[in-house]
Amino acid sequence: MEFEKLRPEEVCDLDGQWMLFCPVDCLLEIKGIIPKSCFGAVFPGVIFKGKVYTNRVLATSFEFEVNVFRGDNLKNVDSRTLLVLADGISEKAEEVLERAFIKYGAITYLG
Repeated sequence: MEFEKLRPEEVCDLDGQWMLFCPVDCLLEIKGIIPKSCFGAVFPGVIFKGKVYTNRVLATSFEFEVNVFRGDNLKNVDSRTLLVLADGISEKAEEVLERAFIKYGAITYLG
């Protein structure tokens, strides 16, 4: 897994499944051009190699299949790791994590 820093206008060139970490200042610029196969989160800024970026999107692809769930629509998968990107101040964040734990049990959780 290798991260790339992209200018917002380069996001439309992504082919395949990518995870994007987008600074809030870039969101409006990329909102209409994000490929449907992309997923990720929006942050005030993204940190890459010790530097904070507010004008670049951080993107990575994976060498394996990634199953993406939105909301609490948890699917049956055979996985040992679950990456959770949740709004920490959302009223439903704790509920989503509890449902994930009930469904998947004691696997590795990241997020």
